[in-house]
Amino acid sequence: MDGTLVYFPNGFSPAQFLLKVLRKLGFSVELGEVEQVYRDAETWWKERFADDFTRWTREYFVEYNRRILSHLGLMQEDGSLTAFAKRIQDHWERAPEEAGELLYPEAPAVLEELKARELALGILSNRTLSTIRSSLQKHGISNYFSFLVSPQVANAPRGKLDRAMWTYALERAGAKPEEVVHIGDRYDHDVLGARAVGVPAILIDREDRCPDADCPRARDLQEAVSLLEGWVL
Repeated sequence: MDGTLVYFPNGFSPAQFLLKVLRKLGFSVELGEVEQVYRDAETWWKERFADDFTRWTREYFVEYNRRILSHLGLMQEDGSLTAFAKRIQDHWERAPEEAGELLYPEAPAVLEELKARELALGILSNRTLSTIRSSLQKHGISNYFSFLVSPQVANAPRGKLDRAMWTYALERAGAKPEEVVHIGDRYDHDVLGARAVGVPAILIDREDRCPDADCPRARDLQEAVSLLEGWVL
């Protein structure tokens, strides 16, 4: 998803998004306050979330939101902090829409081309399923994908660095490793993760950050499709 198919506008951050939501709900908060609370909560976050993507569930995010709101001294009129935290999480699950997520300009034509070639497409992302679906719906591209894979459904604590993520994806695709290609923008997660289970990968390197990468590189999705010619098409 991120960096391959879609991206958020420059300057997007959790603190900025929460600030936007809070102001929309009528609360007067400054960005510096929100940023400081996020910094203060960093240790708490890392201890519970950093090494286990399967904990990226609504329940845990509501708990995290509750902590953030409490430190900001914010509460709904009825005094229910948990209900407020759930309300904030609703906004997070709609983040692609509310934060102005953008589709890379070449993506629609590429997806249409791959569909015309009758290739089965799937999303494999460290995002939660709810934000994957929210993104695909926002951009009107849900119908291009046959399956969606997240660490939670694959029971893969380390996400793309976990073999379980790829094994689950291959099962959903009904294919062997040599019959598929993974396209992603991170060498450490996308290329090495795929390679660990025998899946070939193409690295999307839009800003030429990995000139020495030992794998096929493409500047965008259209170039990635060109690399597939004579390979699987």
